[in-house]
Formats: sequence, structure tokens, C-alpha cells
Amino acid sequence: MGVRSDVAVCLASEVYGVLPAEIHKWLKEDANSVSEVTEGVMFLFRDVKWYRDSDAGIIELYKWLKTQDEDHYLVMEACPEYPDNYDGDLGSWCDNPWNVHKQVSVSLEFEEVD
Repeated sequence: MGVRSDVAVCLASEVYGVLPAEIHKWLKEDANSVSEVTEGVMFLFRDVKWYRDSDAGIIELYKWLKTQDEDHYLVMEACPEYPDNYDGDLGSWCDNPWNVHKQVSVSLEFEEVD
């Protein structure tokens, strides 16, 4: 089974321009969608098993990003099963053009009883 998440990988132009070919290929092939603007690129993964400790592509991405200026990238993992977990988040490009941020919502549902 496994835990599934939605993940946004946002790379400012400065970082995207020097992205290693093998990481670029993996992101392009595996992302559900890609949004490219003048300021950078966002790779969006929906409902994926984002295993950053065992998936080779994810490990390489995180390892490489840690060598870059953290103000020029953002990886944000949103997992409904663990909404307060920030372990998969990396970088601090908070003013990214997509305004990527976590949105947590909880509601209460019930049926009226006479």
C-alpha cells in the first residue's frame, strides 16, 4: 500500500538552468504536470509514494538541491495522512510564482438524530 502525497518541486530559473540532465529527465518523465514561467519551473506530482530515503531519483534530487541556494527552490510534500509532517519539505523559495503552500482542512460530519 504505502503513504501517498502530493508534491511540488519548484525551481527558480537560476537552479533550473543548472539542473543535472539525469534529474531533469526524471522530473519531466515522472511529474504529472509541469508549469514553466519566466521565473522558473514547477513539477507537480499527484498521489505519489514520495519515499525520500529509498527512491533513487528523490535521493539524488534532494542531495543536489542541498548544494544550491535554498532561496531559489522549494520542495513541498502534502500528505493527508500526516498533515503536520514537514520532513519532506526543502528549500525556502516562499515567494514562488505559484504561491505553493500547504493547506490543511478538517471538518466534522454527522447525521441529525431525533
